[in-house]
Amino acid sequence: MKDKVKKLIAARTDALANKYGIKDKKRLSRILERERAAAASQKPPKLVDLPPAVTSESLPVSHDLQVDVTPDSCIEKPPSVFDGVFKYLPEEEAFAILESLNLSVLMLRSLQIAELVYPAAPFYTLHELANVCEEFLIHLERNREPLLKTGFPATGFEKSKWLDGYLLNLYPVKLPVFVQAKRPPKAQELAERDGSAERDAAGNLAYDYSWIRQCPMSGVLPWEDPEALYDVPTGPNGKIVHLEALRFCSYESASIMERLSPRAARRLEKGREKYLKLKINLLNAMIRCILSPGRDENVWTEGLRTLSEGLTKEQMRFYLKADNLFDELEIAGHLGGYYWWYPSLNLWGGVSNLIYMVGHFEKEMTIGTFQKTKSALLDILGDSWPIESYFQVVGKPFQSDIDKVIDAFLRLNRDERRFWEAFNKRVDIALKREFNVLVTFKIPVPAKDEQRYTARWGPTLLADSRHLRDTGKPLPLDVALQTGTAAPALSAKQEKERKRFGYKCLDRVHIPGDVPMKRSNLIEVNDSKVKIGDSLFRLFLRLVLELKTKNGGWVNIHTLEEEGLISDPLTYQRYSNLRKALEGSLLGKNGQDFIESDGSKSYRVSTHPDFIAYEKKKLCEHEDNRVKEIAGKLPTQRRREAEHQ
Repeated sequence: MKDKVKKLIAARTDALANKYGIKDKKRLSRILERERAAAASQKPPKLVDLPPAVTSESLPVSHDLQVDVTPDSCIEKPPSVFDGVFKYLPEEEAFAILESLNLSVLMLRSLQIAELVYPAAPFYTLHELANVCEEFLIHLERNREPLLKTGFPATGFEKSKWLDGYLLNLYPVKLPVFVQAKRPPKAQELAERDGSAERDAAGNLAYDYSWIRQCPMSGVLPWEDPEALYDVPTGPNGKIVHLEALRFCSYESASIMERLSPRAARRLEKGREKYLKLKINLLNAMIRCILSPGRDENVWTEGLRTLSEGLTKEQMRFYLKADNLFDELEIAGHLGGYYWWYPSLNLWGGVSNLIYMVGHFEKEMTIGTFQKTKSALLDILGDSWPIESYFQVVGKPFQSDIDKVIDAFLRLNRDERRFWEAFNKRVDIALKREFNVLVTFKIPVPAKDEQRYTARWGPTLLADSRHLRDTGKPLPLDVALQTGTAAPALSAKQEKERKRFGYKCLDRVHIPGDVPMKRSNLIEVNDSKVKIGDSLFRLFLRLVLELKTKNGGWVNIHTLEEEGLISDPLTYQRYSNLRKALEGSLLGKNGQDFIESDGSKSYRVSTHPDFIAYEKKKLCEHEDNRVKEIAGKLPTQRRREAEHQ
């Protein structure tokens, strides 16, 4: 046994000395012998030696210096304290620290800093969190088309590996064998490290997925030999399948992942658009909570309301079941690119991640684990931020201040554990009580009477569902029969046009041309008055012009840029703001359906042109010259011409 220990220590000494150019190998060997003896005895340091926030139970296992560790493993992975102290400090200073300080506490603080600055950690102040989420929403819009088609983005989100890993994907049902240049994961990992991986102008990984008709593992890709850079997974007979043996195909022809039924896969694909809308709505709700003072107590309420409005109880159960399946398949560890770097993340962007997001925002606004810690570190380090390692501050005048921040972070971590325990209980209760159950009535009627029945009962059901959503209680029957803003029934011609062009809404709009105050324009949506600023009004009026004069009403973003209505064709905030302004007055409360995107950089107002009226004369007298120009091109019509009689 003694010989084995000596060989182990000698191997560690040589590995560290070679890696960091350490000259005094005998001195290093003595420190390693001392640490191995402490690890073997399993005796924790005395509590009197520890900072107030540290307990012996919270200390990490000492440096992995066990007698059963092979010499090879110690060469591959030197202890983290030694790895840091010799990397960032001169040799003599490093030895002085190792010989005089409690290495367990030193290791603990080093690990805490490493945890905070880990690329996939959400280490943000609240202000930073809101900003990065807003940028992520723009990124989602830019990747809408590939996300809806495959569940995977065209580009990663380099600004936040946390959001990239947790929320970017959209329930993929097929797995690519390669994500870039037909590189297996090991080769992709090296390409990302050495800078040869393909990236876009913003530094995001640019993906080029490769699909095969039948995956050797029926969809799951465990890479058996990570050192074989150009070999791919073992096939059913246990043999390595080489690159040239693969038969590539289109996404449509690729096989779905194992244990996922074709029926479930179709449902996941069909639900992506609605689920993406839910994801966007939830992030917007969380951002509003951060930006609105005093709303920290409403985070859970806002998050739960958004989730329950977006999903029924049955849909929630379906997605949670899918999350469990993907977790069991361990798809995170089998994909290349940035997935390979963060195998612990749930990389399908599922509803479990959305629920976690609500908890994270509430936790940060109430406990502030990252908010308080990063704010304190920024105050201390200033221009020296960011840092990579705790050993960059060891020996500096402000080290004691950093130590206090880390100790406070450990205390916040204890509070956070209690928070998550309570949060998980709230989630369990909400899943049982809060989500709606979809009730469907099917009434057979003659085809010729379909419009008459729709016109008769549609407004009643709509009013009842609104009241249920707002109050949690259905309308009394006698009130429901007399209440509600009716969705207009369509004539035979209008119905034919609606189906032909795919208009999603039945909302009525009247643009009176009134300007209640400077740079504020009035629009009546379903008899509700909405005020919007000049820039959004110009954009809306331009979409109305296209709807009134061109079949379908689609306008490309580059056309809008050329006409000076938007400044950046790849900035989607303008459309989002317009949707938000009108959403509350829409029959379906769905701004994305009303201001519709075709996924190919074109937008339109998605209601029948006959349901939009305006006062052309007053609009032509508008104080904004661009409004005048657009109004002058509108077809002439009488007030309320759009209202169906």
